[in-house]
Amino acid sequence: MAADPRLQSMSVDLVQGAAHQLAFLKQVSDEAKLQDPAILRQALDRYERLWLPLAAKHASEILPGPLDVEWVWHCHLLAPVAYQQDCTALVGKVVDHQLFSEKERNKRILKSKHLWQEEYPNEPFEVDLKRSAGADSASGVTSQISYDILTAAARQKVFYYQVSLTHYRDAKFLNYSLGRYRKFLYLKQQNPSLFIVPCYDIDLLWHTHMLHPLLYKTDMMTFLGKPFPHDDSVNDRSDGSRLNTSQKETQDLWVGAFGENFMLYGAMYRGDPPQGKLYTMTTQHYYDLATKSCHVRFERIELKNIPQMNGKLKLKLYTSANNKIKTAFATLQGEPLWQQKNVAEVNFDTKDVNCVKFRVIEQSGFACFGSKMVIAENEFNLLPIINASNSNQPTSLEKSVTLGQDNQSELNFKAHLSPPKRGPILLVLQASNFSQAVMPENIESMWGPVPMRNLPPGTENKCEVASHRLVNHTGAVMFTCRIIHSLPLLQSVVHIFYQDKMSAVAHLVGSDTLPLPTQVQNPKKAVYLNPVAGERAVVVKNNTGDWAFVVGRWKGYKRGVPGVAGTRYQRGRPGQPGSSGTLLVRVWFCHEGQWRSMELPYLYKKFVFTCDGLTVNLSNGAIEVAAGSGEVAEKLALAFSVSLLHVLCQPRPKAWTPGQSLRPTASRGSRQVSYVPSEDMTFMMAAGFLMATPSNHYIRNNPQSACGYGVYVGEVVVPEGMECGVTDGIGGEWGEVGGEEAAGDLGVADAGGDGGGAGGADGGDAGGCGGCGGCGACGGGGCGGGGGGCGGGGCGGCGGCGG
Repeated sequence: MAADPRLQSMSVDLVQGAAHQLAFLKQVSDEAKLQDPAILRQALDRYERLWLPLAAKHASEILPGPLDVEWVWHCHLLAPVAYQQDCTALVGKVVDHQLFSEKERNKRILKSKHLWQEEYPNEPFEVDLKRSAGADSASGVTSQISYDILTAAARQKVFYYQVSLTHYRDAKFLNYSLGRYRKFLYLKQQNPSLFIVPCYDIDLLWHTHMLHPLLYKTDMMTFLGKPFPHDDSVNDRSDGSRLNTSQKETQDLWVGAFGENFMLYGAMYRGDPPQGKLYTMTTQHYYDLATKSCHVRFERIELKNIPQMNGKLKLKLYTSANNKIKTAFATLQGEPLWQQKNVAEVNFDTKDVNCVKFRVIEQSGFACFGSKMVIAENEFNLLPIINASNSNQPTSLEKSVTLGQDNQSELNFKAHLSPPKRGPILLVLQASNFSQAVMPENIESMWGPVPMRNLPPGTENKCEVASHRLVNHTGAVMFTCRIIHSLPLLQSVVHIFYQDKMSAVAHLVGSDTLPLPTQVQNPKKAVYLNPVAGERAVVVKNNTGDWAFVVGRWKGYKRGVPGVAGTRYQRGRPGQPGSSGTLLVRVWFCHEGQWRSMELPYLYKKFVFTCDGLTVNLSNGAIEVAAGSGEVAEKLALAFSVSLLHVLCQPRPKAWTPGQSLRPTASRGSRQVSYVPSEDMTFMMAAGFLMATPSNHYIRNNPQSACGYGVYVGEVVVPEGMECGVTDGIGGEWGEVGGEEAAGDLGVADAGGDGGGAGGADGGDAGGCGGCGGCGACGGGGCGGGGGGCGGGGCGGCGGCGG
């Protein structure tokens, strides 16, 4: 009788092995050439013709291969039945494999290289992955391996994206998933004919197990009495597909066998990786966008056809911007021709100025008894010349400027401009109105790399859409930002276009993608989402993958309590002022691997925030990207993501409807009602503050809409020991949530007279929402009532594999 996998020990340390596997997958992901078909064909040939015979010859060593070969080997091992058959046919035995730490792999690879060079002195052990020339020499070679490794490599790229988030490296998360993997094997044992489908936490450990082929085979014979195949070619997630049907069957059997939900927070499909789907801006693009500074030296200035004057001639030079004088930098007197090495000079910064103004003055009399008269003046626009200048070369300039109302006078000058230095990028948001549009959810060219689930037949995806312009200091439109809100999909999306090229995307993610803070050992070192506290999350993507995660929640909202007048028999009671609260934001930059937290200074009537070289004035729409900073499209997506989180999280009266103003309509005595002036803030209106959005307010009032979207309302059902409360997360660094108003089962707090933007005495939602469920798309539990919600987009379901 087969042993119970829930009780028996595994032959492999899967938690440690998973960490080693993820490190290897990241190394492969960083080498884009390993997805090049020509490189893969060459690697497959090297693996089959050279590596397998060498590894079989030294079977007792368990050697790691060079990176290209190791990648092909990795993909082959994930088809365990085919791998055993192919190895036996090719080299007469099953070649064993093991996952190593980076340190151990580097040590053992030296042994592999030595044995390779002894066996194949004319074959390079490692190939230059940066050069693909000649790599297609293997295109005519017919492989004897039965498994399609080249196609599998593309699928494994998608797999790594699913498990690349930080919680998949967390010991607490993985140890819990190990228990789920044991139950997964038990379910297969009890249902041998079922095509069983794992969630990604289970799939990661399953892959880790298969990458130790001899031990995997031994364990499967112990647990199942036969080999356990793995099929990752099943990727159709549409209704009625094998994957979709098997996923539901797996879930139903899991609930029946273990009395718990199969789906897990942070372990669901999150869409295909964005690599190669977005435009990458270059350093030259950033230089062209930016303000610039240079030293301008005038070597010759000559005035011609100046009207006859009785007084003394003076020529004053100023810097100016938009017809407003900024600074005087030179005064020339005497004859109307000045030529020497330094007639005049100025440091010219296009961040502040764009023109040189020439003013001809006639001065009569002496000192305070004299008079000055402007005879003629005009400006010369240096901005386009400096913008067009080469950053490595000085520029010589000879120009003529007409002066005076009749343009009869003339000023000729010769100047020398030093090579411009790049300054900050200045942009101003020019917001447009929203309009309704039907946007089919299955057209990727329209949405970009945003995971979408199919809506029920006959359901139109009506969206609120707006396209906003961003102009730089020259007045030219440099970027377009498109905002999309879809209530049917519970999704909000930000597209950033550089000219007409989509360069960055931001969209809502929910608890199907991100774990609870209680699921990980240290929330400071993991991307997480606390739906009980009303948090919402956005992922920002660029052409290389996930760039940042931005999480927001509303803090400090408090309803006001009116005072009670005293009587002859009872002392009066003073009122308690309310607070509009503010937005807390934390940002996880993926290249840094740590949280940055900020509290927006709304309570101090300030509406500017700074983060990672980005300064945003939410009120007037001005943006500054610091000199030398790159990733401009991504930073713009960050700016709009913060605005979006404000729109989704700010409390509103329960009866509020889209389009209804939230400005307060009354004040209490001479004291103005406290509120956040969202409708006067350019960025908030551009993000859709008054539009129909999948906000906490909407989800709380429409709990049924959250079913099936990775968004649950009501109680967050989690395993014992992982219960999540309002204050769970990164603790003091994140700050208080805002008292009793932020209780997790909210939806009951009223917005009193001092309410944050609620205005008047209507009831309102505040602070915390109910919990997101990790996996709505797959069924698993019902929707609770009442508590608001969070998350975004559809739960994509389980892993695209089974066995």
